[in-house]
Amino acid sequence: MNLSLSTGADTRANGALPTDKGSVVGSNEGKLNHICVGLFDANDKLVTLYEYDYSGDKSIPTRTDAVKMLVFANVPMSAFAGKYVLSDFYTVAQDLGYTTSADGKTKTAVTTANSQSMTSLPMMSDVKALDWGSGTTLSPTVTLNRVVARVALTNITYSFSGSYSGCTFTPTEVFMYNASNQLTNWNTKTVSGSVSGENIAGNANTVYLGSGTISSFSGPYYFYVFPNSNTTTPTKLVIKGTFKTKSGTTYTTYYPITVNSSSPTGNIVSTITGGTGDSKISANTTYGLSVTLNGTGVTNVTDEITTTSITVTTSVDNMTNVTVPEHFGS
Repeated sequence: MNLSLSTGADTRANGALPTDKGSVVGSNEGKLNHICVGLFDANDKLVTLYEYDYSGDKSIPTRTDAVKMLVFANVPMSAFAGKYVLSDFYTVAQDLGYTTSADGKTKTAVTTANSQSMTSLPMMSDVKALDWGSGTTLSPTVTLNRVVARVALTNITYSFSGSYSGCTFTPTEVFMYNASNQLTNWNTKTVSGSVSGENIAGNANTVYLGSGTISSFSGPYYFYVFPNSNTTTPTKLVIKGTFKTKSGTTYTTYYPITVNSSSPTGNIVSTITGGTGDSKISANTTYGLSVTLNGTGVTNVTDEITTTSITVTTSVDNMTNVTVPEHFGS
């Protein structure tokens, strides 16, 4: 495999969103680190398993009975060892916690708030057919798709009027809720788990999906999450903070925002791009949430916010696929 890539930033910062949407191979959300290539015969049996850390051009020796190829990027070392059928490669579980390392190979930073990295996003190609009729060296082009989405809180404004005139709100934390932390099938995007990034004792291993304690909004705040098509327990971005009434009484309140929601009942009215899947999160997609707070939040993170308390505008956009050249020799 020949990967002609540049190097990129190693960490994610709240201060700015990556504007290239992954289009620059080797930088930011387009960074490739540990690569795993599976080559299979016509019966989907493994012919060659080859993995390496990218450091320059790489040639992969194989046999001409390898007629199908599947490529993974930013996965732990030896994740696919012991798999010998193409379909089995899809069912190797991937933990979202690996996004807390710069290269996707470890997940030791899951206990640290705000520790996800934009350079460790797991990716997979479609199955690529290989035709050896042209000779004993092949150079197909492979497109890699991210299996995570980016959810960002881009802005908070306040519009307290009427009975809420004179009230104020101070954000103390931003976190993901009902986030799936296990990808159980890469092909169908099946997931499991429903975790929270709130900085409390019970979430010791998932606080990486939160900002940790903050004293003001200095966003954007953004997180990488697996897809979620379960509208019963949709993934939410939560703003937690201190609400102060005009009389001076203070209390903790939550604004749980269902990502990509356009439902006017039972949740939040959110302006979204049509056809993006109400309350569903898709892989390789970005969701930017701009929020206006009009009233108080709810007592518990599990409660549903009312449409009179918040206005959300959601920008939905596809991330750019990563395309790389490959080189094989028999």
